[in-house]
Amino acid sequence: MEIIKETLPSGLTVILVPMAGTKSITEVFIVRAGWKYEWPEIYGLSHFIEHMAFRRTNKRPTAEAIVKEVEGRGGTINALTIDEYTFYCVKIPARFINTAHDIISDMLLNSKFDQEEIDIERGPILEELHMNQDDPGLYVSSTLWPKLLYKNQPAGQNGLGTEENLKGLKRKHFFDYLRKLYVASNSAVCVTGKIENPGKVLNDLNKYFRKISQEKPKIKKPRVIERQKKPKILFEPRETTQTHVVLGVRGYSIFHPGRYAFKMLGIILGGNMSSRMFREVRDKRGLAYDIHTDTYFQTDAGWLATYAGLNSEKIIEALQVIIGQYREISEKEVSQEELRIAKDFILGQMEMGLENSDALALYFSEQFVLTGQIEAPEERIQKFESVTAGDILRVAQDIFQNKSLNLAIVGPHRKLKEKLYSIIKF
Repeated sequence: MEIIKETLPSGLTVILVPMAGTKSITEVFIVRAGWKYEWPEIYGLSHFIEHMAFRRTNKRPTAEAIVKEVEGRGGTINALTIDEYTFYCVKIPARFINTAHDIISDMLLNSKFDQEEIDIERGPILEELHMNQDDPGLYVSSTLWPKLLYKNQPAGQNGLGTEENLKGLKRKHFFDYLRKLYVASNSAVCVTGKIENPGKVLNDLNKYFRKISQEKPKIKKPRVIERQKKPKILFEPRETTQTHVVLGVRGYSIFHPGRYAFKMLGIILGGNMSSRMFREVRDKRGLAYDIHTDTYFQTDAGWLATYAGLNSEKIIEALQVIIGQYREISEKEVSQEELRIAKDFILGQMEMGLENSDALALYFSEQFVLTGQIEAPEERIQKFESVTAGDILRVAQDIFQNKSLNLAIVGPHRKLKEKLYSIIKF
């Protein structure tokens, strides 16, 4: 795979990845600007800016005009904000590549951020917040779990902000934040797909993004502080039919040498339908419909956790089974057969996902914005292939300790807290 990485005169990094056998391109603009860069007064602003980029520019006076120009050519346009970055993405037939350049650069460099438009868009964002709060499965994962791990740190926020914050954000907050973070050296553009003339694409991007600020970023992300010494529970009583839980441990950052074994550990535990959690909790005991284990990497923290929507009458049994699986995998090496299945699953998912230009664009842009480096898929495949059963056992023994164990729970259990503390231990 050919990977072309260049820095434009403005300081903006461009990553080009030509792909054979495709007729589309995907263009991603990514910037280090997520809610870990926020402070209490502006919680929710990173995500709000993402929404506002779709509202209005000088050239395109309505949200409809922005979207129509992409969809009218058979393309799609989207964006996402998470804790450490925000990205904007257009996927479109390759013959319209300049439309992608023009739309994304216009949204990022020329959005108006009129106060009237801010006041209108505040409504959908508040409804997104309400939707998150009303859905117990989403709420336990996106709000209670980070709050349990990181409390009042920026990393402990859900990213949407609060009603009070959202109602207090003014135009000046948007421009101040953009001026400090949406700058060339803090961003990258990645284009993947049918790229016939990389030199022309570089020249065109230089033209379209020539107005991007060359100032240095002026907001530093505070490092996550982790001081946990014993198991913790964050419990919200609700009269739900199911009990929704996230049960897991603190883990590794994206720079940790054990991250590949850590990722594979999560797959073996609960990454698919042949995983241990799925078999033991759902198939054998019928205690859940949805159960899965995720691993998550940040630049300065990470975690492994199992989400489950559980039978409320058998909550104790279900939690004991989940903890039992954590304990078992930290006491005995996984079999070579189980290890091979996990490797083939991870590598197969990578191979199939990276057939698509949009997945490939995010793969490279995310790597660059988080680590400053680019790792070709072949390099990552080799690192997963080199993981041994002993590596997984060492990681499991390292992370599955009482001092790192956490439980976030939403359900109809107002008098269960003492009992829960008695069982969440290894």
